[in-house]
Amino acid sequence: DAAGGGGGSAANAAGPEGAVPGIDKADATKGPGHSIHKIDGSLSETVGTLKLVASVNGINTNVTADMTQTVSAAKVEVALADISEAVGSSKTETEVGLVVVAKGSETESAGAMYSQMVGGAIAEKIGGNHTIEAGAMASFIGALHKVEAKTKITLKCGASSVVIDGSGVTITSPMVTITAPKIQIPKATTEL
Repeated sequence: DAAGGGGGSAANAAGPEGAVPGIDKADATKGPGHSIHKIDGSLSETVGTLKLVASVNGINTNVTADMTQTVSAAKVEVALADISEAVGSSKTETEVGLVVVAKGSETESAGAMYSQMVGGAIAEKIGGNHTIEAGAMASFIGALHKVEAKTKITLKCGASSVVIDGSGVTITSPMVTITAPKIQIPKATTEL
């Protein structure tokens, strides 16, 4: 009660439950150094400048419905372990620049459409495997998209795939169409 002011305070009310379900004992013993997001529903994020997520043990994001991320400048994710993201429905991501550095693997999956639009450069350095899966159309738009892998890069859609590894480039498809104003083959080729 304020002196002479006649004010008063209401009784304390109980807050929300503080426990975070879905974190097992192994995760809890890691302490700080990992990022875990579990959203039962949709996630919509809008960041005015830079979004930075850095973690020692890994980054794990699970969204059961749609996920929309809009970053006005750059999105940067850094982990000394794996980066994993699972979206139950559609994922839409828009930013000016994208930088991903993971000492482990990076896995992204969307149950429906996946759309990534980056106005500038996309720079990803992944120490392990890099997997992106979509239940429907996947669209990746960027001014510059450089992908490097130590062992193999696989692009797969239905019965068609392109595999790039140390032995060469393998295209597997029921039909291959090459459309260009000029096709130049500088060395002898073999057609099977």
